[in-house]
Amino acid sequence: MFQIVWKNLPSFTVKHFCSGNTAVAFRCSMPNLVKLTEDSFSELVQSAVSALQEGSLIALPTDTLYGLAALAQKSEAIHEIYRVKKRNPLKPLAVCVAHVADIYHWAKVTVPEKLLLELLPGPVTLVFQRTSILNVDLNPDTDLIGIRIPDSKFIREISIACGAPLALTSANISNQKSPLAVEEFQDIWSNVAVVYDGGIIGKQINLAASSSIVQLEQEIDLSRPNKSVTQDSSKITSFETCVREGSTVVNLSIEGHYSVLRDGIALENTLSILQKFGLKSLN
Repeated sequence: MFQIVWKNLPSFTVKHFCSGNTAVAFRCSMPNLVKLTEDSFSELVQSAVSALQEGSLIALPTDTLYGLAALAQKSEAIHEIYRVKKRNPLKPLAVCVAHVADIYHWAKVTVPEKLLLELLPGPVTLVFQRTSILNVDLNPDTDLIGIRIPDSKFIREISIACGAPLALTSANISNQKSPLAVEEFQDIWSNVAVVYDGGIIGKQINLAASSSIVQLEQEIDLSRPNKSVTQDSSKITSFETCVREGSTVVNLSIEGHYSVLRDGIALENTLSILQKFGLKSLN
């Protein structure tokens, strides 16, 4: 028989996860807030897949920031991301896949596979021409698509189990600071089926000893090299903060060339690999 363990979270709907002979039921009012642990990893992957396949949004950690994810092939879920984030409908979303081989299904790759394998998984978004099988309601105003393979086992396992790419963006209202902890996007919890808490992402910095910039979400224009729009942080109230850089975004849609759309967290390594394979800059 199952042992039932109740986790009392303030005002939540009831969710169930089974592990061995233990069924864990959560009572919640807002979405289900779940701590990511190795012991429950497989069960949590399945819970995420179930929520996504029902057309819901989930929030989860990536290798750069906390992300808001939906199935890229579900149009209503894509529209919901824009509604929840209050995002400009002309601003495209990237997609996340699990393996380099998956990229070829959704994009017209212009670079050697060895280049992709050197860059990915990692904090890099690669922009290519999209293929016709990608949801037409995803970024309908451009024929380009940004693709990521985060260095995060959890999100990659979710993509594998779904058998489809995830639309992925930062888990915050547009133009607010990009979140490194679940507490930083509580204002959208009520619109998310499950929030997966993987702890704080990123390196903490002592502001007294560093002039590092705290960045807000950067909106990327796929058609214009290095034209990300960054909002300055005018109020820093904590002595300890974190650098909030998203992935480095590079347009590779023109064979033999690249253009940097956002510097991001991995620019130096990305440029080194692109130049190693003989690609020329359009910036």
